[in-house]
Amino acid sequence: MRVNNKKSFVNVTRYIKNEVAPESLEGCIVVDTHNWSCLTESVFQDNLNKMVAGVYFSTQVYWMLDGKIDVKFSCAKKN
Repeated sequence: MRVNNKKSFVNVTRYIKNEVAPESLEGCIVVDTHNWSCLTESVFQDNLNKMVAGVYFSTQVYWMLDGKIDVKFSCAKKN
């Protein structure tokens, strides 16, 4: 994870099994590299990514077309 030159962007690299998944998060509130929060809201999906004291949390909420809600959580520690 690194804070982009623009204070409202955070670049995150997730390592999932043998895959690398880089992502740039927008609209973030950044205190420092160990404390930040990003919320993205859309019609069918909300994403909350945040780091508190070096611990990363992610919540993804999907609204399915059949009316059901799918929620996924993840967490990790900063290297």
